[in-house]
Amino acid sequence: QCKKNKPITDFYAHKTMRDGYRSACKTCTIIACIEHRKKPEIREYVRKYRQKYFQKNKKEIMKKRRKYLENPGIWEKYRETQKNCVLRKKFGITLQQKKEMWQEQKGLCAICKLSFGNTKSTHVDHDHKTKKVRKLLCAKCNHLIGLAKENIQILESAINYIKEFKI
Repeated sequence: QCKKNKPITDFYAHKTMRDGYRSACKTCTIIACIEHRKKPEIREYVRKYRQKYFQKNKKEIMKKRRKYLENPGIWEKYRETQKNCVLRKKFGITLQQKKEMWQEQKGLCAICKLSFGNTKSTHVDHDHKTKKVRKLLCAKCNHLIGLAKENIQILESAINYIKEFKI
């Protein structure tokens, strides 16, 4: 717990507490929950609980799954929502912004200039220190930069190495 004085709005309500609020602020509560869920015994408990829940509610769960599989429109909307959430969480951009970047780059990788084919085969390149999004890359160019650890000296050394042995 941070032990800082904070406004009451920074605390979750709790019925059993004398003042009606938890003793830890929201931030500390979230951190404690995340740490708690990382414990192996808790992860195993949750895994077993989910298995039991699935066995108990198998018919309803499978019915919902079939609904998604039988209706491609619902499934596509679900997948698009998932992609949007991942992009926002990892890079701070929306799926629409990624599509706009794809159009600005005319469907070409920013490094090798080869065609992506579609937006699915694109990788959002970003600076790992500043988290700033740069451009869209193909998988090979994205791996190239990642394996070089975004280090210009490594990339220049690789270029010089290739030049040295090029006939």
